[in-house]
Amino acid sequence: MACLLVGLLPVPTRAATVATQPPAAVLIVASSQHGLPVPEGMIGGAVEALKSHGVSPGNIYVEHLDLRRFDNGETAASALATLLRQKYANKRIGLVLAQEQPALDFLAQAGYDLLPPGLPVVATFVTTPALNWRGIPHPILNISNRYDVAGTLRHGLRLFPRARRLVLVAGVGSIQATLPAQLSQVLIKQQRNLDIEDTSNLPYEAMLARISSLPPDSLIFLADYFQDSTGRPFVPAAVAAEIAKRANAPTLGLYDSHIQAGLTGGSVVVPAEVGRRAGHIGAQLLNGQPLPDETDVSHNVPPQAMFDWMQLERWGADPGKLPAGTVFLNRPRTLWGDYRPFVIASAATILLLSALLVALVYQNRRRKQAELALR
Repeated sequence: MACLLVGLLPVPTRAATVATQPPAAVLIVASSQHGLPVPEGMIGGAVEALKSHGVSPGNIYVEHLDLRRFDNGETAASALATLLRQKYANKRIGLVLAQEQPALDFLAQAGYDLLPPGLPVVATFVTTPALNWRGIPHPILNISNRYDVAGTLRHGLRLFPRARRLVLVAGVGSIQATLPAQLSQVLIKQQRNLDIEDTSNLPYEAMLARISSLPPDSLIFLADYFQDSTGRPFVPAAVAAEIAKRANAPTLGLYDSHIQAGLTGGSVVVPAEVGRRAGHIGAQLLNGQPLPDETDVSHNVPPQAMFDWMQLERWGADPGKLPAGTVFLNRPRTLWGDYRPFVIASAATILLLSALLVALVYQNRRRKQAELALR
């Protein structure tokens, strides 16, 4: 009986204090300052995709490093890394998105300690995925390339086959410095012989004067323009808008925001689509799925052919020379273009009703003939 009573007594138990692991934080590291259309489009698309997968906005952190305007060497980068380490010391970082090459370089060196061991980095708009890491290298998945030089030139030369001079407007910078050689290689592969004029040695005002007084049969190619030869900083989208006002020749661009600013067109990067793809892949990584194979190009976001219809009309180009799926801005609205399904359905209905009407007329005629014959 004593044993039975002891068995019926409540057994002391330990408090079930199973520590719940806090949700993983998503860290988006952008190279530039807040407000530029390319990083904002990418970040907005990534956040939208992450939220659609159930990631709380409270667990998404965005850091604008502003490395282009405040590139003060290793000392400044080290101080910035120290600040970020203190800021995220109590956060469990489960995903890192790096926007543009300077942000990826920062993570590989000064900001290396921000990355948990072995954590993959999802990168966008980088030119050199192979990095000099301060420690053990981290896997990198590059979602989108920065430029589609070949595609942009191919579309431009198909629209303007008489072009004999290609004027490069790209400002000053290590990335922009390689563009003349890239353009030459692309022209050789496309079997086109154009004179390439590089305006990077001109101050901003002189560059604008030059592109407003070009000889006939010229074609302008605009890349990133963050700084002119005097060292003054600029916003590329604002430069694109000013060039669109002053250029006396068709101007090709590499970003959707530049075409929206008034340029003629090009095979462009759509940052919002790149961000959405990065966000979807990042959400898969957060759920424990493996990093996609870097040789699998299905995760890459292809460039989009985008042209301004009014600019094509201005320069006498034939839009029919562009591939199917081209996005046209400022295209005049037409009944067929805006309401194609309804037009097709209405036409089919009219044809059916017409056929029924003809059948009724035919039957009515036969009935009258039969009546006459009976009479």
